[in-house]
Amino acid sequence: LLYDQGNMEDSMLSHEKSLLIREKVLGKMHLDVAQTYYQMARVLWRQWKLDDAMKVYEKALAIRLEILGEKTFDVADIYYNMAIVLDDQEKLTEAMELYKKVLSIWKDIAATTTEPSSLIGVEKGQKDDDEEENNNIVLVVDSNSENNQSQVAALYNNMANVLRRQGSLMEEMKYYEMALAIWRNVLGDGHSKVADTYNNMACVLDEQGELTRAMDLYRKALSIWKRVLGDQHAKVADIHYNISIVYEKKDQFTEAALECSKACDIYQKNYGINHSETMDAQQEVMRLKALVVDLPSTNQPTGGND
Repeated sequence: LLYDQGNMEDSMLSHEKSLLIREKVLGKMHLDVAQTYYQMARVLWRQWKLDDAMKVYEKALAIRLEILGEKTFDVADIYYNMAIVLDDQEKLTEAMELYKKVLSIWKDIAATTTEPSSLIGVEKGQKDDDEEENNNIVLVVDSNSENNQSQVAALYNNMANVLRRQGSLMEEMKYYEMALAIWRNVLGDGHSKVADTYNNMACVLDEQGELTRAMDLYRKALSIWKRVLGDQHAKVADIHYNISIVYEKKDQFTEAALECSKACDIYQKNYGINHSETMDAQQEVMRLKALVVDLPSTNQPTGGND
């Protein structure tokens, strides 16, 4: 409860007291002790004490490995959270290794389980030279199958984000595509997570110079976000801004300025005229207008609340 309320200091004190009692009553090598370490590590992560969080996750991991063995969901869960910490620390190679270990454990469990309640299915993705990495696994860890399919999609998304920062655009796109397939199946085509993935994929295509495909996906993301969040949401502004970049790369400066102006107006309504997002967008509008002749009049910020 304290954790959910954002009260990290009291949450940590509570877990520390619980740890002392559980170690005294149950011994240090008990799953309840491991669970307390796990909860403490989550608090440390929320406090951005990343080195400390990793050390405590390692204590929880050691207990679960000793008692459960590696090929279990509980161990994979700790690897997953450790990967997120490494991701936050920009230790990208180590983070990717752990993300892949999580995926490998899930696949091993999927391949060996015979209980319908434990497994929805294993669906093959497109085959290529690395077929193993293209298997879309759909697992059930608890009674809510949709939540667990979403966990797989989230893993693929995290892996894609790491690959992006490593500059591996082709492999990044593959993982976004696998995440997208699950999001669409579980959440439907009009969900915000689907829009997020379209936006991420469009960014990759933009960087690869595939501007027409990038524009198509930005438009899909824009349509969803307008419907889900409304025309004046900051995420809608972000898409208008991204679309303006694509138009500029296509030398369509008038369209670029108009899209950037839309972004600027929305940023102003959300953040105020003096916010950096608004000011940056306004400068971009002015720069783009200078690239064209007889640009139609566009709205510029005239005032607002900070």
